[in-house]
Amino acid sequence: MKDSNLKTRYIGQPMKWFEEVSSTMDLAMKCGLDGAAEGLVIGADRQTAGRGRFNRKWESPAGTGLYFSIVLRPYIDGKELFALTFLSAVAVCEVLRALGVNAAIKWPNDILVENKKICGILTQAEFKGSSLEFVVVGIGVNVNTAEKDMPAGGGSIFSVTGQMFDRENILAGILARVEFWYDCLKKEGSQPILKSWKGLCGTLGTYVKITDAQKTVEGQAVDVADNGALLVEQKDGNRIKVLTGNI
Repeated sequence: MKDSNLKTRYIGQPMKWFEEVSSTMDLAMKCGLDGAAEGLVIGADRQTAGRGRFNRKWESPAGTGLYFSIVLRPYIDGKELFALTFLSAVAVCEVLRALGVNAAIKWPNDILVENKKICGILTQAEFKGSSLEFVVVGIGVNVNTAEKDMPAGGGSIFSVTGQMFDRENILAGILARVEFWYDCLKKEGSQPILKSWKGLCGTLGTYVKITDAQKTVEGQAVDVADNGALLVEQKDGNRIKVLTGNI
């Protein structure tokens, strides 16, 4: 995909697409700091230093996946920032399911198909004092990526279906659904997004073990709180809210 060939516009903004960048996330953050208008999409056919949560490397082989980041300037309470991650996951999951791919969300921001990670989502906020300046939402989707080019546990739409898909059509679909849910967030708040997210989540109702730098929590994932925290019921019946960690 080339910048000059892309007709898609997001929130009225043109898309900037590159053959190769170090990281669409880093470039979008720079554009945000430079005053880029809301809706700017930065995408690339290949990333040399793509990253996910906790600065993990995101493999980005040329021409097989979608790697893009969106600059947003939402007027929302900081407590609702989680909704930007959640609405992006819902958008991707909806598009994949419309293609006949049985995708599900893994709390908080991964998309799995047949227990293989197909998509990762990363959000990064920039504040000026206590005021939210902008947020960048980064999305990476393995579309036609071969299994040999992915890390253990990774998958692509192609690897699980045996079918090749048009990346530009999937990109346009995801951006349209992100815009729909973003408008919903601005008009109705996070509750409709949370409801849809729960309906697409494969984590709820399963036994989980969540680890972070400080602790490990084990139990049944029973619900998600209004702030995006996962509610885990332990053996003694005690319920713990987990805001971050790895399942």
